[in-house]
Amino acid sequence: MGVGKTLVFFACWYSLEHFDGHVMLSSKTSKVPLYQGMGAFIGGFKDDVDGGHPMIFYPQSSKKNVNTYLSGGV
Repeated sequence: MGVGKTLVFFACWYSLEHFDGHVMLSSKTSKVPLYQGMGAFIGGFKDDVDGGHPMIFYPQSSKKNVNTYLSGGV
């Protein structure tokens, strides 16, 4: 597993531990399918500031990612 995926899974874990489990990030177009494969949804319109696509991991996806990829803890 690469560093990028690990950081996303850590963000999912952190959000579940300290907040409500939602994670949002801005993705370049070429990475949208990667994040969708990890359970994220496109969260609206393209961001005019950085040109990225808002990607949202809802709590259910965050839990699935943590249980699957960080089952041994962080």
